Amino acid sequence: MTAAKIKKDIVASLGPLKNLIGTWTGSSGWNIIAVPDRNKKFGYKVIVQPIIETMTFSPIGGSILNRGFDQNQEVSGLSYQIQVSDAETDQALHFENGMWLVLYRGRVARLASIPHGDTALMIGKSFTIKEEPEIDTSLSPLPDLKFKKNKAYLKPYFDKQKEFEGRIDVLNPNNNLIDMLEGKEVSKTLVLDVSTANKGGIQNIPFITKHANVPLLESTYYLEDVKDKKTGKTFQQLQYTQNTIIEFQDNKEKRGKKISWPHIDVNTLIKQ
Repeated sequence: MTAAKIKKDIVASLGPLKNLIGTWTGSSGWNIIAVPDRNKKFGYKVIVQPIIETMTFSPIGGSILNRGFDQNQEVSGLSYQIQVSDAETDQALHFENGMWLVLYRGRVARLASIPHGDTALMIGKSFTIKEEPEIDTSLSPLPDLKFKKNKAYLKPYFDKQKEFEGRIDVLNPNNNLIDMLEGKEVSKTLVLDVSTANKGGIQNIPFITKHANVPLLESTYYLEDVKDKKTGKTFQQLQYTQNTIIEFQDNKEKRGKKISWPHIDVNTLIKQ
C-alpha cells in the first residue's frame, strides 16, 4: 500500500516516517559477525555474507493515546517486517517485526522483535538535510579489547578482509554505503538515528542472556531522494547501518569472562 492510498490524516500524523510506507528491496548489503567456534585457535570465527533484504512498512492505523495524570501523549507510527537471506545460498538469515513510532520534537523510537529471543527498544532523533548523508566510515568490527595488543587474536578479521577484497571493506563496512552513492545525486536525506542506549533497552530469553547477551543495539537509517546522474531518473533510496553488540564467552580466558563483539549489517534498498 502506498501513502497515496492511505487517509491523509493518517499520513500527516506519521511526520518524518511517512515516506517509509511501502516495500523496499536491496541486494547489495552485507552481514558481518563474529561467533564462537571451539575448533578455531582463538575460540571464534568471523562470518561475512552478502545479503538480499526486503523491508515492508505499513501505518498502524491511527494515533495511540498514552494517558498521564496531568498530560496525555499521542503516538503515531508504522509497523514493519524485515526478511534477510544469504544472496549466494538463499538461506534465511534474519526475520524481524516491530514498529517505528513518532514521539515528539523530532524524537522517534523503534521497537524490534526477532526469533532468537530478543526484543529491543531504540530511541533517538530524526532530522532532514538537503544533501547526501555524512556516513561515519570509522565504524569497524574490530573490538576495543584490553588484549587488542595481541594482533593474532584479530587475525580472522584481517583474513576476511583479504578474502573479500574488492567486494566489501570488512574492516570498515560503512564504506559500502558510500560506494552505493556513486553516480547518484542526493537532494534530500531524512536521518533516523536510534539506539538502546537512549533510555531504551533489550530483553532476551535466558539462553541468549547466558551465552550471547545483547547489551547494545544501534542503527541509522538514511532515506534519500536520489537522481541517477546518467539516466536522470529520480527515486527514493533507503540506506542503513546497524551495529549489534553481542557478548560471547571467551574460551581462552578465565571462566566467566565475556567479550563484546560487534555484529554489523549494512544495505541499500530501493522503494518498489
